[in-house]
Amino acid sequence: MDADTLAILLQQQNKILELAKKIDNVVSGASSTTDNTESFIESLAKNLMEFVPDLDNNVTFDSWFRRYEDLFLIDGDKLDDAARVQLLLRNLITPAHEKYINFILPKHPREYTFNQTVATLKKIFGQRILIFNARYKCFQISKSETDDFLTYAGIINKQYEDFQLNKLFENQFKCLMFVIGLKSAQYSNITTRLLSKIDKDDKDDISLKQLVDECHKILSLEADTALVEQNSSQVHAVINKIKNSNLEDNPKKPRTPCWQCGALKMDTVLVFKKRFSQSSTNNFRNKNTFQTKSIFINHVSSSRKFIDVYINDSKVILQFDSASDVTIIDDETWKMIGKCIQFW
Repeated sequence: MDADTLAILLQQQNKILELAKKIDNVVSGASSTTDNTESFIESLAKNLMEFVPDLDNNVTFDSWFRRYEDLFLIDGDKLDDAARVQLLLRNLITPAHEKYINFILPKHPREYTFNQTVATLKKIFGQRILIFNARYKCFQISKSETDDFLTYAGIINKQYEDFQLNKLFENQFKCLMFVIGLKSAQYSNITTRLLSKIDKDDKDDISLKQLVDECHKILSLEADTALVEQNSSQVHAVINKIKNSNLEDNPKKPRTPCWQCGALKMDTVLVFKKRFSQSSTNNFRNKNTFQTKSIFINHVSSSRKFIDVYINDSKVILQFDSASDVTIIDDETWKMIGKCIQFW
C-alpha cells in the first residue's frame, strides 16, 4: 500500500468519526429535550388538582378549567399541543377519562388539538340546567343570614355570569318575565310547555305573541281531550228484560194417538191433570217465587277519567264527571285538605 492510498483511508476514517460524533450529539440532545419536557410536565401536574365531575352539584369541567386555564396557556406556553393534551387528560379521574375515550371513538386523543379536547370535555361534563333555569334563579337570589356581604357579592357575580346578559335579547327577556309570572298551580302544564318552546327557540325571534298562541293551543287541546274522554264513557246499548222464574207451558205432541179419536192430540183429562198439577205446584211455591228485572249492558268503556283538583292548595285526584252531587273522599284526603267541614 503506497502513501497516497494510506492518506485517503485515513481521511475517510476521520470523516466517519466526525459523522458518528454528530449523530451522537443529535441523539443526546433529543433525549435531553425529551427528559426536560417530561420533567416540565411533571412540575406543572403537581399544581393541578384532579378533576372529579359532580354535575348535580354544579361541579363542571368548565369551572375546573377556568381555575387552571392560565397554567396551560401561560405557564405551559413552551409545551406543544400534544403535550398540553397529555397534561390535561392525565388529570381526569379514571371514570371521566374512560367516558371521554368512549365518546371520541373510533378516534384517538392524539388526533384532537388542545382546544378541540377542551371543547369536547366541556360538552360531556357541562351544565345540565337550561339557560332559562339559570336566569330564573338570578331573580330568586336573597342574602342568607349566615353569609357575609363578601360572600353575597360573590354569589351575585356568579349568578350574573350564568345569566349571560350579553346573549339576552329584548324578546327573550319579555318571554322570561312572562313565564316567571305563571306561578299558580293551574298553569303548571302550560309553564312546562312554554319552557320547552323557549329552550327550543332560544333566539331573537321568540316573542310574546308566540307564547300567547302556544297557551291558547294548549288550552284548546286540553278541552278537546276532556270532551273525547267524556264521550268514550257513554253507554251504547241497554236491554231491559223481565225474567220470570215460572216455567212456561211447552206444548208438545203426544207420543201415542188419542184413545177416543185416534188423533195426535193431548187427552183432555191428561191436559187438565197436567195443568192442575202445575197450578198446585205454583200455588205451593208462590212464597218462594219472585220476578226480577235485569239490565244487561252490552258495551261501556271500562276506563275512567281522573283529574287533579287543588282544594285549599292541596292536590287531590277525583273522578272526572262522575254525574253525582256528592263526591266521597277517604280520610287521608280529608286530612290533607285541612279537615274541611261543610254544612248544607
